[in-house]
This record gives sequence, C-alpha cells and structure tokens, in this order.
Amino acid sequence: MKVAMITVGNPERRTGGYLYHKQVYAILARMGLRIDEIVVSDADEAAQLQATFPADITAYDVIMVDMLARIAVAPYVAQWQAQTTIVAMVHELPSLAGVSVSTPEQILLDAAHRCIVVSEAGVAAVVARGVSASRLVLAKPGCDRLGAPALRRAVANPAVLCVAQWIPRKGIDALLRAWAMVGARHVPLVFYGEVDADPRYAAGCRHQVLELQQAGYAISVRGSVSNRALRAGYAAARVFVLPSRFEGYGMAHAEAIWAGIPVVGYAIPSVQRIVAAAGDLVPIDDEAALAQALAHYCNDATHGRTLDDAIAHARAALPRWQDTAFAWLVALDVSTHLPTIPAPYVYNAD
Repeated sequence: MKVAMITVGNPERRTGGYLYHKQVYAILARMGLRIDEIVVSDADEAAQLQATFPADITAYDVIMVDMLARIAVAPYVAQWQAQTTIVAMVHELPSLAGVSVSTPEQILLDAAHRCIVVSEAGVAAVVARGVSASRLVLAKPGCDRLGAPALRRAVANPAVLCVAQWIPRKGIDALLRAWAMVGARHVPLVFYGEVDADPRYAAGCRHQVLELQQAGYAISVRGSVSNRALRAGYAAARVFVLPSRFEGYGMAHAEAIWAGIPVVGYAIPSVQRIVAAAGDLVPIDDEAALAQALAHYCNDATHGRTLDDAIAHARAALPRWQDTAFAWLVALDVSTHLPTIPAPYVYNAD
C-alpha cells in the first residue's frame, strides 16, 4: 500500500502537528507501512499558491493532506478525489485558531473521503462544517513520546514549567502578567518551546520577561530542546502551566499529566477533557484567577502532591501513541488484521 502525506512548512520543527506525524510514521513503519512525507512549499499563503506536486501523485493508494496545506491543495483535490483516496489530517481548523482563510479548508473537508481529527472538540467542529460523522476517525495524540515517566527529582526549589510555542493563542503574555501578580520571585519559571514562530509577539513577551527579571524574578527561556532535556524538566517541576486560549487537543498538557505533574491553565474544552481534576483550570483570560491558582503551588511546594490520585486517574485515561497509530490504520482502511482499538480513540458514527 502506497501512502503519501502532503504538508507544508518545516517538518523538523518540534511543534505539535509535526511531532504527532513523526510519532505515527515511526510506529507504522515498524508495522510495515511506510508513509512518504511530501513537503510542497513553505507554510505561508503566497508560497502555497506556488506549490508544486509530484507528477505521479495520484499513483498513491491514499493521499493524506495536512490541513496546514489546505491552500496548496485546494485547486487539485477534486481531481485527485476521482482517482485515489483522500484523507484530511485535521489537527485543528485554521479558521477556529484565528486564521481568516476558510474556503480552502472547506474544499479539503468536502473532498476528503475520510478525516482524521484529534479531539472530541475537533469532531464537533468538523461535523459543524458539513462532514458526515461516518467519514471521521478520532486519533488523539499519545502522551508517552518521552518514554516512561521519569522519577520525580527532589530539588530544593522545583520550577513552574511552561512548554509551548510563543504565539498569541498560547497565552504566554497572560502567564507573564499573572506571574507578576503571584509575586513569587524565589520560584523558577522555566519556558521550553519554539520562540520565533511569531517574532512580533515573541518580542513583546521577551520585553515582559526582561522587566520581570530586572525586578528579581527567576525566569529562564530555554527554547526548543531535546527530548532528554524536556524529560528532565518535567522531572524537576512542581507544576505545569499553559494558559492556551485555543488548542486542537493539548499535547503538552497531556505530556505533563503523563509525567505526573498537575496542570494550571485556561478551561477550554479540549484541555478540560485531558486534565479533569488533575490541576486547576480557570476561565479564559481571567489572569487574576490564573495567578491565584499558581500561588497555591508556589506558596506550598507540597500542594501538588495532594493531587496524585487525580493525576493517576487522568493519566490512565490518556491514549498512547500506539493507539493513535491504530486509529490511522482505520482511517487508511488498511486491510490487514488489526489489534483491538480502544473505543474512545476511534470515532463511532453510531
């Protein structure tokens, strides 16, 4: 079986969708199914309008299309649909994440024989766009990318940890304003993740960081790091914080739960499903409530340990990457014997 994944941008970036793809590719390759990743252009609209495709693209049994590539494929997917199977990979609908261009995403949704979505909120959003439930497969991201949870390290002053891109919807600006309200100059606040995706926004956040550092706050920005460094960061943290205003799923929140760390953030639907009672979620853009939630962990280093049972319960409900790969096999309609796939991870139209 020949399968292609059409995407745009730089798949080597250590960000959600690209990391998701790499995890699934690797598992499916071990099962004997290779997916050819075809990068057709940079991610911006102008580049996508100039995208070029292999002449034999319809020789593939299945063409998967990352929703990021919606603009590039929009002129072609109707033609491809008549010649091969189209599967749309929908990490999130760009129009819901603040991107105004929605016509190309609708063209892709309409042309796809099947759509892979990554959360229940994603299912609802795609159904609302006219996609029948029978065409959907729910393939949530796994939580175990970093391996078995590391033993929590006993450190004198454990950190508050944030793992995220510095883009507006991740709420880094809100977190820094809330951190000033907490006033915990003695507690390290550590940022991991890509900081250059939105230079203008990042510049504003760096200015906030500098002002807080000059006021005596212990803040460090590590950028994009190796899995080993990230694993060590989780092992030494007292709490994870990420006040996202929108998430297609919430991979970083899930990885924090997997690592055994309570989560503080905004109460958006996808994150509420992951965290449940294993942390403190507050109303979107309520920075005072965010500060109050963080203060509990900063003023009492043992506070998070009272949530151990809730964290264990939330962790048990999380899918693993193996589950994600099995769900892809359903979407790709691979006609081989499949292990039993847990019902919560495959969308059932009934």
